[in-house]
Amino acid sequence: MVTNYTGTGINEPRGITAGPDGALWFSNYYNSVGRITTPAKINVTPNSGAPGTAVDVSGNGFDPGDSIKVKYKTGLSAPNPTTEVICTATAASDGSFTCSGDIPSGATAGASGSHKIGVKGEPSGVKTTTTFTIT
Repeated sequence: MVTNYTGTGINEPRGITAGPDGALWFSNYYNSVGRITTPAKINVTPNSGAPGTAVDVSGNGFDPGDSIKVKYKTGLSAPNPTTEVICTATAASDGSFTCSGDIPSGATAGASGSHKIGVKGEPSGVKTTTTFTIT
């Protein structure tokens, strides 16, 4: 994904370089600067199991130093929580992170089937999701 880029011709990228965070940066004819980023990705291991399963979460594509929060969406309504934090981490200088936690247990986990796990980095606001299947 290219941020801060619009138009063609003289607005096309002219020079590209790697920044200290590993991201690619470009300039154009007007010396505007933009950052070329890749979409954030996450992996949950294992990606299925019973309520209470211990999981490892890893990802990349976040801004270095981002505060990462990993949330499990239960699909339950009030008075039960709709999301629970599984784990938190800080993104490394290459935008990657790892953390470990547990899928909620008992009725809090929700019914069998696919449930969303969302990750958000702050202050960048970078977000991505995957699923965990309750068996």
